[in-house]
Amino acid sequence: MAEPAEPTLGRVLVGLIPMMLALVSLNAAMLIVAPLWGGIARELGYSEVLAGVITSATPALWMLTAPIAGSVSDRIGRRTPLILGVLCACASQAVFSLALGAGLAGVASDAVVIAGLVGGRALLGVAGGLVTVVGFALAADRSTPAQRTAVTATLGGLVGLGSLGGPALAAAASALGADVVLWVMAALPWVAVPALPFLGPAGVRATSDPGRLPLLDPRVLAISGVVVAGNLALGTADLLLGFLMADLSGGSLEVSGPLAGGALLTAGLGAIVAQLVLSQVRVGPRLPLILGPLLAASAFGIVAIIRSIPVIFACCALAGIGIGLAMAGWFSGMSLSVEDHEQGRVAGRVQALTSLSYVVSPVLAALAYAAWPALPWILLVPTLLGAAVLAATSGAVRRADARALAPAGDADLG
Repeated sequence: MAEPAEPTLGRVLVGLIPMMLALVSLNAAMLIVAPLWGGIARELGYSEVLAGVITSATPALWMLTAPIAGSVSDRIGRRTPLILGVLCACASQAVFSLALGAGLAGVASDAVVIAGLVGGRALLGVAGGLVTVVGFALAADRSTPAQRTAVTATLGGLVGLGSLGGPALAAAASALGADVVLWVMAALPWVAVPALPFLGPAGVRATSDPGRLPLLDPRVLAISGVVVAGNLALGTADLLLGFLMADLSGGSLEVSGPLAGGALLTAGLGAIVAQLVLSQVRVGPRLPLILGPLLAASAFGIVAIIRSIPVIFACCALAGIGIGLAMAGWFSGMSLSVEDHEQGRVAGRVQALTSLSYVVSPVLAALAYAAWPALPWILLVPTLLGAAVLAATSGAVRRADARALAPAGDADLG
């Protein structure tokens, strides 16, 4: 009896639309505060270190949630964890917005405001661990190895769209006043709620295997290094662009907020363009894993030397292209390096590493920036160059690349 025809790439993507909507709204909600945070922290009287600690609450809980979400979804299916993640995102933004509004209005004590900000960001981390891990695992369930890079590039482009949309909304809303920012911030995650009934089949390949990926699993070790390096760069830029623009412009939140939002928007646009290109060509993960970090290293090296607002915008575009390429490479490369029943766990590994990098990077970046504003950008250059070398010399990356480029009948052979 003939095997059923594989679904086309377009059909796979259409079936993933509800999950994609959840990804976009989550990332927009997570990053809407990023370009404003430096100015808000200044107005609230918070130091760079305290601002970094509050920011780190999201990746800390993301890191703890991601491996659990991946393992559980491999056994019970993707639908329930994804719905729970969207609802957590809605609750988190409500808590964060209320606390921030109380702080800016001066109607609550510093302790209450800080507790609310940390609590809201922590709950957002739980949401991120659920939605992102389960979303990418579901995409792997429904796509073939040959489609994997295109599908993950599309998802990465949507993550970039959320990352672009959040700062864009922040820049527009900040010009209308703090109240508008708070309302938009609280409303964003609700965009995905109407699509939840249309998630479709759970998409999981049932398994009784309760195991976890070994910590130093050689199949994914090199790509893990690229994930850490890329997200150290992202975490540094997300936190410091607001402070950098505030210091360079010498302005208030009304001046620095739109500048930082525009810079992050430019980076997000670069990432989207890079991943849209990847989604239209058949390419394995190795090339983007090498080229992406090289481009990002070049961009951050220039920022360290030339502190000019136009140059920073140009470098944000270049860094966005680089990180966008690398992101598509690490999602598809990780997925192609493991078996079908491990897709949730490997997606959890990617998100745990991403979150670990985001826990560390805001605090380290703030300390480095306080010591010398050029230092965090300088440190990113060898970090990203090392990641490119790691990807270029890894046999596991070559094997994942070969699986992506193999004829359909051979894609699953050893």
